[in-house]
Amino acid sequence: MVKKTAVKKAVKRAVQKLARAIAIVTIESVIIFAWLFYGLQVATTLR
Repeated sequence: MVKKTAVKKAVKRAVQKLARAIAIVTIESVIIFAWLFYGLQVATTLR
């Protein structure tokens, strides 16, 4: 039983790390996309 709980804890920790990494990447890509979109709007307005 001790080993099972240890494995569960390790899996939980790994999942949390993965979720955090995915969240960071998603937020970064959203910010980059927003900047690109904003840049395009500004460029078309300046024309």
